[in-house]
Amino acid sequence: MRRETTWLMLAASAFAIGAWGCGDAPPSVSSSAEEVQVKGKVTYKGKELLKAKVQFETANIARPDAPTFTFDVQDDGSFAGTTLIGENNVSVVPPPNTKGAFPPYRETVTLTAGENTVNVDIPAAH
Repeated sequence: MRRETTWLMLAASAFAIGAWGCGDAPPSVSSSAEEVQVKGKVTYKGKELLKAKVQFETANIARPDAPTFTFDVQDDGSFAGTTLIGENNVSVVPPPNTKGAFPPYRETVTLTAGENTVNVDIPAAH
């Protein structure tokens, strides 16, 4: 009977350890180079942000050498292009000679196959 108790305790411990790591998802590790369509609008304080650039940088630890994809914001505040599928860090770069025009912005989005819409609304600085 003692041997059965030992095995039961080992099995329960293994289950508990395995379940313990399930709280936070690990970083994305896909090495896919699949490109997807992305479009959106950039606003700051509710108005279209003109002449800025939107950057999509892969947040994937399996693609450390992946390029950063940069899109120009058009006169209506929109941008469009292709970037890599999966997690991407999105940031907005201000137009030249306007340093400090808006607070730094960065968020992580997950892009899926097909067309993706990522609207960026930069909050006012506090």
